[in-house]
Amino acid sequence: MSSGVQGKSLYNLAARLSCGVFLRRRMSLQVRNFKRVWRIVVILMIGQLWAAWGCGQPYRDGPKVMGNDRISPRGRWLAYGNLRDPHLAIDGNPSTAAVSEVFYHGAALTIDLGKFCQFNMVIIDHGSNEFGFCGRVAVLTSDDGQWFRQQVVVPGLRRVTTAVLARQVLARYIRLQALEPGKEPWSIAEVHLN
Repeated sequence: MSSGVQGKSLYNLAARLSCGVFLRRRMSLQVRNFKRVWRIVVILMIGQLWAAWGCGQPYRDGPKVMGNDRISPRGRWLAYGNLRDPHLAIDGNPSTAAVSEVFYHGAALTIDLGKFCQFNMVIIDHGSNEFGFCGRVAVLTSDDGQWFRQQVVVPGLRRVTTAVLARQVLARYIRLQALEPGKEPWSIAEVHLN
């Protein structure tokens, strides 16, 4: 009987030892995998911090704009172009509007933002004349007011025309140009940037 007890205890001891070796091997694999995952996470976090800090790809369109300084106050804006009373397009009053002539192919409104601003959406409010939109309008931007780059062309819509740019743009000047006239004179009551 004692040899039977010894056999069972040796069997139990061997089972415990083999299980311990198996668990140790499994735990060491888990620790190695955890270390690999942790290294990857740390590398990704450093990369995100690096990009957020501004050391990523340099912005090619001009100086950087930081924080809430993305868009200058309306009081610094200046509007000009071949529309009647272009300053009414930026006066903050939606009941007044800059209006084109009846035949206005190529009519344009240029806005000097007073400083470089970062935006990716231009909203044109047509005011009380909901049909005062053109068939197609182009949004162009410039750093110096001389050379303009076309960012997007959108169809004109009733009441409000919204132009969403493909990417964030950093520019000082915006030009809205009618490429295709509508049925009524082009009316721009307000221009909003976002």
